[in-house]
Amino acid sequence: MPLSALATVLLRVLGLHWIVTGTVSVLSAALFYSKRVPFEAGNFIGATGPLLLGVLLWFVSPALSRKVTRGYDDSLSLQGVTREDLYATALLAFGLYFAVSSLGQTLSWIHYFTTNHHQTFDFVIRSSSSYYELAKPLITFAAGIGLTLSAKVWARKLA
Repeated sequence: MPLSALATVLLRVLGLHWIVTGTVSVLSAALFYSKRVPFEAGNFIGATGPLLLGVLLWFVSPALSRKVTRGYDDSLSLQGVTREDLYATALLAFGLYFAVSSLGQTLSWIHYFTTNHHQTFDFVIRSSSSYYELAKPLITFAAGIGLTLSAKVWARKLA
Protein backbone atom coordinates (compact mmCIF):
# COMPACT_ATOMS: atom_id res chain seq x y z
CA MET A 1 0.00 0.00 0.00
CA PRO A 2 1.48 3.34 -0.99
CA LEU A 3 2.02 5.94 1.70
CA SER A 4 -0.32 8.35 -0.11
CA ALA A 5 -3.20 5.84 0.27
CA LEU A 6 -2.62 5.72 4.01
CA ALA A 7 -2.48 9.52 4.14
CA THR A 8 -5.75 9.67 2.18
CA VAL A 9 -7.44 7.38 4.71
CA LEU A 10 -6.20 9.49 7.63
CA LEU A 11 -7.26 12.76 5.99
CA ARG A 12 -10.68 11.35 5.17
CA VAL A 13 -11.15 10.15 8.73
CA LEU A 14 -10.29 13.66 9.93
CA GLY A 15 -12.81 14.97 7.39
CA LEU A 16 -15.44 12.58 8.78
CA HIS A 17 -14.72 13.88 12.26
CA TRP A 18 -15.32 17.43 11.09
CA ILE A 19 -18.48 16.38 9.23
CA VAL A 20 -19.95 14.69 12.32
CA THR A 21 -18.93 17.61 14.57
CA GLY A 22 -20.42 20.11 12.12
CA THR A 23 -23.62 18.10 11.73
CA VAL A 24 -24.05 17.95 15.49
CA SER A 25 -23.46 21.71 15.73
CA VAL A 26 -25.99 22.44 12.99
CA LEU A 27 -28.61 20.16 14.56
CA SER A 28 -28.01 21.69 17.99
CA ALA A 29 -28.30 25.21 16.58
CA ALA A 30 -31.48 24.22 14.73
CA LEU A 31 -32.99 22.90 17.96
CA PHE A 32 -32.01 26.02 19.86
CA TYR A 33 -33.10 28.55 17.25
CA SER A 34 -36.27 26.71 16.14
CA LYS A 35 -38.29 28.73 18.65
CA ARG A 36 -36.97 32.06 17.42
CA VAL A 37 -38.82 34.04 14.82
CA PRO A 38 -37.70 35.41 12.40
CA PHE A 39 -35.03 33.03 11.16
CA GLU A 40 -31.51 34.48 11.31
CA ALA A 41 -29.00 32.81 8.98
CA GLY A 42 -26.12 34.32 10.93
CA ASN A 43 -26.76 31.88 13.75
CA PHE A 44 -25.84 28.96 11.53
CA ILE A 45 -22.68 30.37 9.93
CA GLY A 46 -20.41 29.30 12.77
CA ALA A 47 -22.07 25.90 13.05
CA THR A 48 -21.68 25.07 9.35
CA GLY A 49 -17.94 25.82 9.21
CA PRO A 50 -16.66 22.42 10.38
CA LEU A 51 -19.28 20.64 8.25
CA LEU A 52 -18.21 22.42 5.06
CA LEU A 53 -14.50 22.01 5.82
CA GLY A 54 -15.03 18.29 6.43
CA VAL A 55 -16.80 17.83 3.10
CA LEU A 56 -14.08 19.82 1.33
CA LEU A 57 -11.32 17.78 3.00
CA TRP A 58 -13.06 14.54 1.99
CA PHE A 59 -12.91 15.47 -1.69
CA VAL A 60 -9.42 17.03 -1.79
CA SER A 61 -7.74 14.38 0.40
CA PRO A 62 -6.42 12.21 -2.49
CA ALA A 63 -4.77 15.17 -4.20
CA LEU A 64 -3.53 16.59 -0.90
CA SER A 65 -2.05 13.26 0.20
CA ARG A 66 -0.24 12.84 -3.14
CA LYS A 67 1.18 16.35 -2.77
CA VAL A 68 2.28 15.75 0.84
CA THR A 69 3.91 12.39 0.10
CA ARG A 70 5.54 13.47 -3.18
CA GLY A 71 9.02 12.01 -3.36
CA TYR A 72 8.37 9.71 -0.39
CA ASP A 73 5.49 7.64 -1.74
CA ASP A 74 7.07 4.26 -1.08
CA SER A 75 4.99 1.18 -0.58
CA LEU A 76 4.36 0.12 3.01
CA SER A 77 4.47 -3.56 3.79
CA LEU A 78 1.32 -4.03 5.78
CA GLN A 79 0.78 -7.71 5.11
CA GLY A 80 -2.89 -8.62 5.27
CA VAL A 81 -4.13 -5.11 6.14
CA THR A 82 -6.58 -3.74 3.62
CA ARG A 83 -7.98 -0.29 3.17
CA GLU A 84 -11.27 -1.58 4.58
CA ASP A 85 -9.46 -2.66 7.77
CA LEU A 86 -7.93 0.80 8.14
CA TYR A 87 -11.28 2.52 7.68
CA ALA A 88 -12.99 0.13 10.11
CA THR A 89 -10.33 0.72 12.77
CA ALA A 90 -10.43 4.49 12.37
CA LEU A 91 -14.24 4.66 12.36
CA LEU A 92 -14.46 2.43 15.41
CA ALA A 93 -11.93 4.63 17.21
CA PHE A 94 -13.82 7.82 16.33
CA GLY A 95 -17.16 6.27 17.31
CA LEU A 96 -15.80 5.26 20.68
CA TYR A 97 -14.20 8.69 21.11
CA PHE A 98 -17.50 10.47 20.37
CA ALA A 99 -19.51 8.20 22.66
CA VAL A 100 -17.11 8.23 25.59
CA SER A 101 -16.29 11.94 25.41
CA SER A 102 -19.95 12.97 25.48
CA LEU A 103 -21.29 10.37 27.92
CA GLY A 104 -20.48 12.40 31.04
CA GLN A 105 -22.10 15.58 29.75
CA THR A 106 -25.14 13.67 28.55
CA LEU A 107 -25.71 12.00 31.91
CA SER A 108 -25.06 15.25 33.75
CA TRP A 109 -27.60 17.23 31.70
CA ILE A 110 -30.20 14.45 31.87
CA HIS A 111 -29.81 14.43 35.65
CA TYR A 112 -30.06 18.23 35.76
CA PHE A 113 -33.24 18.37 33.72
CA THR A 114 -34.93 15.53 35.60
CA THR A 115 -34.15 17.00 39.03
CA ASN A 116 -34.70 20.61 37.99
CA HIS A 117 -38.25 19.95 36.82
CA HIS A 118 -39.23 17.53 39.57
CA GLN A 119 -41.99 18.92 41.80
CA THR A 120 -40.88 17.33 45.08
CA PHE A 121 -37.72 19.41 45.34
CA ASP A 122 -37.84 22.81 46.97
CA PHE A 123 -35.16 24.25 44.72
CA VAL A 124 -37.10 24.02 41.45
CA ILE A 125 -35.84 26.82 39.27
CA ARG A 126 -38.70 28.81 37.80
CA SER A 127 -36.77 30.03 34.78
CA SER A 128 -37.43 28.28 31.52
CA SER A 129 -34.32 26.26 30.84
CA SER A 130 -33.46 25.19 27.33
CA TYR A 131 -32.80 21.67 26.20
CA TYR A 132 -30.08 23.04 23.92
CA GLU A 133 -27.43 22.18 26.50
CA LEU A 134 -28.56 18.55 26.44
CA ALA A 135 -28.97 18.31 22.66
CA LYS A 136 -25.32 18.59 21.62
CA PRO A 137 -23.85 15.92 23.92
CA LEU A 138 -26.85 13.65 23.36
CA ILE A 139 -26.58 13.87 19.57
CA THR A 140 -22.80 13.36 19.78
CA PHE A 141 -23.29 10.33 22.03
CA ALA A 142 -25.90 8.83 19.69
CA ALA A 143 -23.68 9.46 16.65
CA GLY A 144 -20.75 7.82 18.44
CA ILE A 145 -22.77 4.74 19.33
CA GLY A 146 -24.13 4.56 15.79
CA LEU A 147 -20.67 4.90 14.27
CA THR A 148 -19.24 2.30 16.65
CA LEU A 149 -21.94 -0.22 15.78
CA SER A 150 -21.78 0.39 12.03
CA ALA A 151 -18.04 0.93 11.52
CA LYS A 152 -17.56 -2.24 9.47
CA VAL A 153 -20.51 -1.44 7.19
CA TRP A 154 -19.25 2.09 6.53
CA ALA A 155 -15.70 0.80 6.02
CA ARG A 156 -16.93 -1.57 3.31
CA LYS A 157 -18.73 1.29 1.55
CA LEU A 158 -15.79 3.70 1.82
CA ALA A 159 -13.04 1.30 0.75
